[in-house]
Amino acid sequence: MSSFIIPSIIITLREVWMSVHRSRAAKRGFSIPAVKIAKWKTFVQDWAIAFCVIPLTAKHLVIADVTIWVAVAMTVYTGWRYFVDGKEMFARAS
Repeated sequence: MSSFIIPSIIITLREVWMSVHRSRAAKRGFSIPAVKIAKWKTFVQDWAIAFCVIPLTAKHLVIADVTIWVAVAMTVYTGWRYFVDGKEMFARAS
């Protein structure tokens, strides 16, 4: 189970950062809508969580590892997209 600590930290930090980013945008009167891939990211994250907490036999642990790292990749990518999209939105408004 300790192999899930790093991905969990990455996902948690991104989610906290997104909350702060969206909150700051809202204070400036902006809304940052979810992009389609972020919906898929949430779907993959949900499956990753399930695979990480459901008791699995040792031979299926690789499914949990792969799924959690796919979720991390999607999490980092969508976080970057939100950052870039938000930056462009703020620049257009200035």
